[in-house]
Amino acid sequence: MIDLVTDTHHDLAAGVLVEKRSLSDIVEWDAANPEKISKACEAVGTTSPTVSRRRPTKRKWPEKLAGPDSPPPLPTAPDPWRIHFFQRHEEDNAAKTVPGRSFLADVCPDKVRMTMLAVLKAVAEAPPPQFSGGGKWKAMHDDMAGWHEVTVNGPNRHHYRLFCLLEKSGATLGLGGPSIVIVTGLDKPFQTTISPSDYAKVRALGDEYSARTPRSIEPPRAKAGQGL
Repeated sequence: MIDLVTDTHHDLAAGVLVEKRSLSDIVEWDAANPEKISKACEAVGTTSPTVSRRRPTKRKWPEKLAGPDSPPPLPTAPDPWRIHFFQRHEEDNAAKTVPGRSFLADVCPDKVRMTMLAVLKAVAEAPPPQFSGGGKWKAMHDDMAGWHEVTVNGPNRHHYRLFCLLEKSGATLGLGGPSIVIVTGLDKPFQTTISPSDYAKVRALGDEYSARTPRSIEPPRAKAGQGL
């Protein structure tokens, strides 16, 4: 018995096209014409018109991997961190000022302020410590270890620096979750340095902020469109 499901032949003498299942079709068409059946058999190299029909095979899809061979699940993106402004407590400052916001609004040019806020947003969404910062977000060292700063140059290469603290355990500190807290800012002309006394003032504000739990932060802004 020969399986004829794969080849196509043309027998000019018999005038018969023998293709997939064609031999059995010939038998059905010309059961009363043994000569034509015989020539068709010769064309495909068999002496019997009996054709085995191949049953269609079901496509086998790969089984889902399970157990120790399963690929690890894709990591989920971490939640973004919150951004807060430190607000001085009324026991330390009757006006309850917000040094970081005052620096951005009153000292920084518009472009510098917008750049700083964009950097903070990108850092929060990364979130820290995955974000490299592109040179504008830096971890500080020595006396300022534990602090981070956003650094942006303005007109005439004037330097603007915004000092921040990271609160990974912000959920336990009244911050609602991991947070970047903007404490204050400083600026300096090109090719000058910030004095140790100015750095000490920044650290003093940081100590004031860290001394209370829950932390003293500016309440969320009520008006739409005000952003940070």
